[in-house]
Amino acid sequence: MYLFLNLKHHEISTDPEAVFLKSEELLNVNDFISFGDPVICFEKKLNDHVNYYVMHDVVMYKGKIKKFKGKTVLSTKKDLIDYIKTNDIRPVRIMPQQNPDFVIQITDEESALFFYKHNQNDNIE
Repeated sequence: MYLFLNLKHHEISTDPEAVFLKSEELLNVNDFISFGDPVICFEKKLNDHVNYYVMHDVVMYKGKIKKFKGKTVLSTKKDLIDYIKTNDIRPVRIMPQQNPDFVIQITDEESALFFYKHNQNDNIE
């Protein structure tokens, strides 16, 4: 299991499976924007005054049931940007702790996919 040793973070008291399932909801039914560089995505889309769940994106299947097997921690925009700039990044999901209305998925190719709830009145750029 990836432990986020080089990421400044806090352990969570919330059930990691519940956080993962909320991120799954956002990934399954929403639009996304692709960013070649995760740092640009974080700088544009994350807020300095919000904590974010960071989930090591590891799942296992038992029959048709998907089970989350990764680690989940809380971190900040600044700490996430510092981490991404200086470390070999793994596939992770990032979602706001409060009002989770988007998920950023860092892929194996080290790009970022910004999944968001689509509203016709939103200006996402």
